[in-house]
Amino acid sequence: MTATVDRAEAYRIFSAALDIVSERRNAFVHERCGSNAELERKVLALLAAAEPGSDATGAILGGSETPLRDLVGAVYGQFRLVELIGAGGMGVVYRAERTDGVPQAVAVKLLRGEISAVSSARFVSEAKLLARLEHPAIARLIDVGVRDGEGWIALELVRGTPIDAYCDARALDTRAQVRLLVAVVDAVAAAHRTLVVHRDIKPTNVLVTEEGHPKLIDFGIASALTGVDESAESAAAVRRSFTPHYAAPEQTRGEPVTVATDVFGLGALAYRLLTGRPPFAEANSAVGYLHAVVSAEVLRPSEAANPARARALRGDLDAILIRALKRDPALRYSSAQDLQTDLQRYLDGLPVAAHPPKFGYRTVKFVRRHALPVGFATLLALGLVAGGVVYGLQERRVAFAREGAARRGEFLERLLRSADPREGRRDITVAELLDTASRDLDQSLGKEPRVEASMLGLIVDTNTALGRYPEALAASDRQLALLEAHGGDNRERAQALISRGELLRA
Repeated sequence: MTATVDRAEAYRIFSAALDIVSERRNAFVHERCGSNAELERKVLALLAAAEPGSDATGAILGGSETPLRDLVGAVYGQFRLVELIGAGGMGVVYRAERTDGVPQAVAVKLLRGEISAVSSARFVSEAKLLARLEHPAIARLIDVGVRDGEGWIALELVRGTPIDAYCDARALDTRAQVRLLVAVVDAVAAAHRTLVVHRDIKPTNVLVTEEGHPKLIDFGIASALTGVDESAESAAAVRRSFTPHYAAPEQTRGEPVTVATDVFGLGALAYRLLTGRPPFAEANSAVGYLHAVVSAEVLRPSEAANPARARALRGDLDAILIRALKRDPALRYSSAQDLQTDLQRYLDGLPVAAHPPKFGYRTVKFVRRHALPVGFATLLALGLVAGGVVYGLQERRVAFAREGAARRGEFLERLLRSADPREGRRDITVAELLDTASRDLDQSLGKEPRVEASMLGLIVDTNTALGRYPEALAASDRQLALLEAHGGDNRERAQALISRGELLRA
């Protein structure tokens, strides 16, 4: 049976494979696809379509690719190339070691495109500006130079895993992924403050160390190149070169790159991590992506993710990512700093700027953020209210009991007077008194049904003690009917039922 192909997974592997040296791509794809031969076939077909000679992808990959040379052993500045470790649209990367005996390993990137003697000084000057980027999440620039017209940059060698593979391998939850993103966005914001943009933010350019620290690599190399000669053909190639699924619309159109371009790239990176798929994953070709990114709306992250992730994305993260991925740069976050602020506010349970400022939304955020004190205050308030209610009910109950006792006393006094021998009654029995009381209750206490029910309870108990069960049962029926019809409280009903139980048992 043919294995099914997860298209989003195919595009993820395809995107990662673009940064692998051509000779190693097939092995990389085979390893990532495992036993899923159909997935491997799909990825290899995408890579074939992305070959530099393809008309559909020529604009994306920035022109024809110079065949790779074996430069192991070559010396650039004070670094000897030791091992080829990667290749991409901007050049090839070697692991290198110092030649002066200092034990230091670096990554040396050899940049595509020849730099003239006139431009080389400016290239070195522009590239050295990247040395200003000092941030824990940015790979440090160590040295820069030009050799035989070929520009090179030595960077801190980061031993880590691409951020998407790191998150997938450890099954990080949403909040853990957002914490990683906050560090990456903070690095981009720091670079923007020194007037440097990255231009190529994607998972393979963010490596995470074993300790869990993200490092952004290749920062500003494109800026250094385009700063050499904006009119040169190599600069045009740089402007055209970008990565499908992470490039902003203005990059695909060859328009000026600004900090908003990096905001889009950060949004696309966040989308990939949080949903498990890149934006416009349904675009199955380079041309398809070009069309989608300039004309289609990004699917809301909570709708793109699987059900297990969707709930955590719904709401604030939906709003944050959709804003970062707006087609119009003016509608995105105005800076990476603003994006970072919203991501941090999400982590802190605060209202985010991407969400409409509605009172209900902010109230919910306040309650969630201060769950313990709000809960305590609510319980205190409810306790005060409940206490007031209980106190009021107790006051009413005491007043009713006091008034009921007085009314029962008056009734009993009249009843006993009716048996006064001085009134001519000498042989009256208790049974007769009870029957008289039962007959007179409606007339005497009809406007006070709960007091009448209380008197009926006394008649039930007395008749039960005398063994007059039918009379007691009749009085019990009347008592319970009155309590049901006139809102007797639970205590009164319980007492009536206890009396009835004693009667039925007897």
